[in-house]
Amino acid sequence: MEIEKIDIGKLKFDPRNARMHDERNIDAVVTSLKEFGQQRPIIIDNENVVRAGNGLLTAAKKLGWKKVDAVRTELEGSDLLAYGIADNRTSELSDWDYKVLGEHFTELAAQDFDIESTGFAEYEAGVIMQAEWTPDIYEDEDAPPKDKDHSSPDEKDSGEGIEFSLSDVQFQVYKEAFGIVLDRENSEMTDSEVVLHMCEDYLKRSIKASMV
Repeated sequence: MEIEKIDIGKLKFDPRNARMHDERNIDAVVTSLKEFGQQRPIIIDNENVVRAGNGLLTAAKKLGWKKVDAVRTELEGSDLLAYGIADNRTSELSDWDYKVLGEHFTELAAQDFDIESTGFAEYEAGVIMQAEWTPDIYEDEDAPPKDKDHSSPDEKDSGEGIEFSLSDVQFQVYKEAFGIVLDRENSEMTDSEVVLHMCEDYLKRSIKASMV
């Protein structure tokens, strides 16, 4: 496929685009475009309708760009409609390896790199970097068997601190709650203060619910 450098004024947003882009998402794309430039073209049809890359087009307009790179698809009809859905859906079906991601953030932080250009807020990257990611309990076949509480027999009375891990869904809920506390309470709170506030709020709600 040939990449075209096309005037933004000639492009049209897909009126049937099912993918929504909130302000934070667009701001993240804006930051990425400023830091790295356009690293992949948007997909357009023969009528210059954007079939993949509507968020990028919005960000490019916000930056005042006059042209963007685009590839003209040859798909038509239901194939083109299905591709637009698949392009958005396939990116959702992958998960992060948060342990490796934390290592990447640590490397970037050591170089004073703007972590927010990755699309993650600083507090999110901080949580990921500081977390102790425990291995999957079935990762090592030669490891001693673990009880239902994920502790091995030798660890029960060791006196060491309890480690826990979060699923991807739980982590998403956690980081959203973290951001809400920062926005609502005090943006100058430390990470520890935010977590403590969340725990105290959870306990208050739990006690109140138990009294009903």
